[in-house]
Amino acid sequence: MLDKKNRLPLYVQVKDFIIGQIDSGKYPPDSRLPTETELTNLLRVGRGTVRAALGELEREGRIEKKHGIGTFVRSPRRSYSFEPIVSLAYSLNKTGLEIKNKTIVSEIAKPGGKLLERWSSVALAGHLKRLRVAGGKPVAIEDSWFLPGLFETVIKLAPSESIARAILTHPGINIERVELSILVRKPDANEKKNLRLSKDKRVAEMTRWIYTANDPLPVNFVCFVMPEEFMGASFISGSE
Repeated sequence: MLDKKNRLPLYVQVKDFIIGQIDSGKYPPDSRLPTETELTNLLRVGRGTVRAALGELEREGRIEKKHGIGTFVRSPRRSYSFEPIVSLAYSLNKTGLEIKNKTIVSEIAKPGGKLLERWSSVALAGHLKRLRVAGGKPVAIEDSWFLPGLFETVIKLAPSESIARAILTHPGINIERVELSILVRKPDANEKKNLRLSKDKRVAEMTRWIYTANDPLPVNFVCFVMPEEFMGASFISGSE
C-alpha cells in the first residue's frame, strides 16, 4: 500500500494515507481512528513510523488522542468571519469577475527581508507567488509565505482554489489575529510589466500577517500588489 522506493519518508506517506481516509469521509469528524497496531498491520510499517505520523497529525490539530479511549478525528475549526479581510478571491468575486491564477514561484526557501522582522527563528518556509487575473486582465500579484506545515496543504490546491479558504478551514488553524496594512505607492519595473500598468499608474500594496491562538509566530505572510483603482472595488466591498 505504501511505496518504500518513494523518496518521501514512510511516516509522511502514512500521514498522507490517514489524511486521505479522513478527507474521503471514511473517518468523519469525531470518529475513532484505527489503533497504532491496526495501522501497523494494515500498512506493514513499524509502530514508530505510525506513531510519528500520528504525532504530526496531532500537532497540526487534525486528530486528538484521548487517554485510554483512542485517537479521534477533530472537527475542523472554521473562521469564516475573517474571510472578507484575508481573501482576495472573496473580494474580487464581489465584483462579479471570474478569477484565474498563474503560479510564478512555488518553493521552499529561507525567509529574508521584511519577513525576518517576525520570522528570524524560521529556517525554511513555503513560498508561493501568483499572478491573479480577473476578466482577462492581471489585477494583482500575490506573494505568500507559509510555515512548513501549512505549506504542505497549500501546494496541494488546484490553481483555481482559494488559499485563504484553505487556511480558514484547516483543522489545525484557529485564527486569533490578523495584522493588515495598506500602502499606495509607485510600482517597480516588474509590477508595471506583470500588471500592464501605464507609467502614471500607482499601486496599492497590502501586507498581512496571520496568527493562530497560543502561538507567537505568524503562520502566514502575504503581500498583495494591485492597481490602485482595484483597491475600493475589492477590499472595501469585501469588508462589508
